[in-house]
Amino acid sequence: MLAGSLSAGSPDSMAVELRGVEAVGAAGASVRAVGPGRLRVSTSGLQRQMRRFGEADVVARLKQEPGIGSMGDFGSGLAVDGAEPSQTVYRLANVPVFFPYRFGGIFSVFNSAHFAAADFERGIHSSSMPARLGARLDFVPYERVDDLAATVNVGILGSGLTLRGKVFDRVSTVVSGRVSYIDELYGPLLEGNESNIRYRFSDINVTLGYSVDSINTLSINGFVSGDRLGYDDRHYAMDMVMSWRNLAFSAEWSRRGRTAAMKHRAFYTGFTNRLSADMPQLSVVLPAAIGAVGLSGEIDLGRVHCGYELQLYEASDPEVDMSGYGDRNPGPEGRHAACFRPFETRLYCDYDIPLPGAFTLTAGLSAGCYMNGRYRTVAPDPRVTLTHRRGGQTISLHAGVYHQYLHQAGFSEVGLASDFWICATRKTPAQSAAGFTVEYAREVMTGLTFSASAYWRRMRRQAEYDGILLDLVDQDYDVGSHIMQASGHNWGADMAVRLSSASFSGLASVGYGGTRRHFPDCSEALPARTDPGWSVKVNADWNIGRNWSVGGNFAFNTGRRYTPTRSIYLIADNLICDYGPRNSATMPAYHRLDLSASYILSRGRFRHIFNCSLINAYGHRNVEMQTFVINTDDGSYRLRRVYSMYRFLPSLSYTLKF
Repeated sequence: MLAGSLSAGSPDSMAVELRGVEAVGAAGASVRAVGPGRLRVSTSGLQRQMRRFGEADVVARLKQEPGIGSMGDFGSGLAVDGAEPSQTVYRLANVPVFFPYRFGGIFSVFNSAHFAAADFERGIHSSSMPARLGARLDFVPYERVDDLAATVNVGILGSGLTLRGKVFDRVSTVVSGRVSYIDELYGPLLEGNESNIRYRFSDINVTLGYSVDSINTLSINGFVSGDRLGYDDRHYAMDMVMSWRNLAFSAEWSRRGRTAAMKHRAFYTGFTNRLSADMPQLSVVLPAAIGAVGLSGEIDLGRVHCGYELQLYEASDPEVDMSGYGDRNPGPEGRHAACFRPFETRLYCDYDIPLPGAFTLTAGLSAGCYMNGRYRTVAPDPRVTLTHRRGGQTISLHAGVYHQYLHQAGFSEVGLASDFWICATRKTPAQSAAGFTVEYAREVMTGLTFSASAYWRRMRRQAEYDGILLDLVDQDYDVGSHIMQASGHNWGADMAVRLSSASFSGLASVGYGGTRRHFPDCSEALPARTDPGWSVKVNADWNIGRNWSVGGNFAFNTGRRYTPTRSIYLIADNLICDYGPRNSATMPAYHRLDLSASYILSRGRFRHIFNCSLINAYGHRNVEMQTFVINTDDGSYRLRRVYSMYRFLPSLSYTLKF
């Protein structure tokens, strides 16, 4: 019996099981360029490389690519080319997932072992791009599973199990689950003199496939994840608990004919979060939720690619309960949430036109319509990409218009689960972006590629939240009144050198980007909080023989933007803060080195991987947040810096595959 998988367009990574014996081809790089602005991540290729807390995570690996950052160590979202993390869309089997983050940026909610590959689009998108302004990350399930295979991973934060195999002759399944035990092993490391953190998570993935015949397939995908974070701050006598959950489900029919291929699916996706904050004489419970049910599909006719999307959302603004103590004694007092049920529909089509001189033109149109009560908007978004390929050289020029109807807002600067989604209304209209991207790549020699890219985008009606947690005690609190609409520009450029061979893969890049926003409360243009600044990234993985693999990642970024406090006044026991211009100051520069080593042992059909990683190997204290601690007795105050938890942090894991 022969069982295996080969990601399309990814010849550098193939795993084949033959009569119970696994043979692994040339490892090469786990990330490979497969088209203009598009990368494919091989999940099997990640197994031998850098792990964080025992997990080989796709999202963490993508952060090593040029133009991709995050909001510090505490935030795990992808901020691409100056866009907000919420402007990147994450999809599981073509179904969006609203909040795919774990606390502390440790890894994402996506269990990489469950998927065959992941496709990432940075800034060049066809008209099939959903209604978002940033990047797209698609996790691709296995399409075919034959013999029984399993992956067991035991890490220092949690453990996971993935099973793949046939249930019946035409029915196959992939089931994955993970559970954490962070508090038991890492609890003492998460305790400080001023705070204490407690955290747990779990997730489950299920994929079922039924081959009706040689050209028709039915598949079902299900996903659920749950996280709970507790945080105690002794300075503010505040206990806070955040819990959040993702749920996604889809049923899909696909048909592959000789001249056409199509996929149609029905789906549901949802996200709920709950924030409980207990302070002296005041307790706040803040639940919020968003969900969507819909239909979508794609039709491929060779040179013509088209599709459709219909989504009905249900979203609730934060609902406040101040009647009890935390979530243990809820009562009738408080402010109830406003509920919205907007409808979004979209038709799109692309046409590939071969041109003389090795040129290809892809022209497309995404025609979207959004309705939320009396607020209605139609968005005809044209997109065009001109690509020239000759020899080992590729040049691509893309121009396009994009809209986004969902805004993410909240009380954190790093994208924690306390942030919530709100739908576009007359008060907070849809965001939009228009601009161009240029990419150049050349194979200098076998395995060595040089690439460069540049982008410019006009950003309109960008949503930024200016409220604080204590605003919620106001009975007249309105989320929309705390959303500022800013317009401006994003721009940047980077260049990279990528080396890939059978035993070594490496990437070195340098980039610079900027953002400017015109806020309604300021006459001058100011940076956005996602201003990229300078970045330098170097990573390498070396397979030493059949048994050893070593690697390392280094990252340097200009410090994150924040709004500085210029002065503090204590008047009649009331604290008054005078702030400087929005996002006008920067944190100290961020830099970190991670090291990793893996030992691979094969015995018959069993493959054992022992991994040891060291996060922040030279122990740099990266600043995550800056606050002021006030002494109400004498009116004095001091600057308090919250540092990353990651210093000399070891990670051990064991993986069994068969």
